[in-house]
Amino acid sequence: MRLVMIRDLSGVEKRFLIYDESGNLIYRVTGSYDDVGSTLILWDEEGKKSVTAVQRNPVKSVYSVQLEGIPVLKIFRRIRYIYPCCRLFDVGWRIKGNLQIQEYEVVGTHGEIVFSQKKIWTSRGEGFELRIYIPHYQKICLGIAMVLNDTIPSDCCQIFVRS
Repeated sequence: MRLVMIRDLSGVEKRFLIYDESGNLIYRVTGSYDDVGSTLILWDEEGKKSVTAVQRNPVKSVYSVQLEGIPVLKIFRRIRYIYPCCRLFDVGWRIKGNLQIQEYEVVGTHGEIVFSQKKIWTSRGEGFELRIYIPHYQKICLGIAMVLNDTIPSDCCQIFVRS
């Protein structure tokens, strides 16, 4: 499955638009900031929340990612001065690639590619091509991508995924 994620510059709270292979808008990512952190929300085409990523401690920069209200993973950001890094725990996934330029693959426990991301140019501007190889993990992959694309390239991440 190939999706395209484009940064949405049309409003303060909007972050990304996600299109399917046919060019149809299928998800929107919005975000907000307040005194205690930030929130990112993935909305489906029917206007329902699919994935929510909440950061409630700006000092530690911990994102709790929920799939339809159920916590599924945590992303811990730490500042690195040279290269950002990312680790996946609990399901045996790992990140392979270069997060600084936002091109990477998430590799599963048996060496299979779960999803990949690379930068592309589209008629709508700069974006990311997301290839999701295991459709069952589509929303989890989009949750990881929305957090990483909103926070990289200045951070280091550790991701803990609940099975």
